[in-house]
Amino acid sequence: MKSRMARTGVAVACFALVGLVSFQVRSLVFPSAVAVNCASWLVMGAGYQLMAELAARVDAALFNGLQRIQE
Repeated sequence: MKSRMARTGVAVACFALVGLVSFQVRSLVFPSAVAVNCASWLVMGAGYQLMAELAARVDAALFNGLQRIQE
């Protein structure tokens, strides 16, 4: 996917889905546990997307630096 918003939306949605599934598997008894579990998985999804984007930027910067050294 080329759109940054689309990639972020898909990653966050997938992590939210995993959070809901894990909640169903563990069957927590506290009513606020659903909100906390979903929120934590949403944050993990956003963090995952930011980490992937940061890694791509670092790779590009290292590649550009190595090209300058070779010239």
